[in-house]
Amino acid sequence: MAGDQRLLARLARGERMRARTPFYYPARRGPVVVYLVPGPAGPSGPRPVRISDDGDLMKSPDEQGLDLSVDM
Repeated sequence: MAGDQRLLARLARGERMRARTPFYYPARRGPVVVYLVPGPAGPSGPRPVRISDDGDLMKSPDEQGLDLSVDM
């Protein structure tokens, strides 16, 4: 997606996007999906973009091999 002028223009207009990545969550969760959310337009420079997995990685730490009693 980097450098695609059509997608950059959509983000500049404030559109939100989501994209599937080639990465997979451990166990049964499927592909990692990232969300691109434009920030507020500033007086100078381009609009910032927030990149997030929407908290999905932290929704099931036990599936990722974390034991919260040990891995706080």
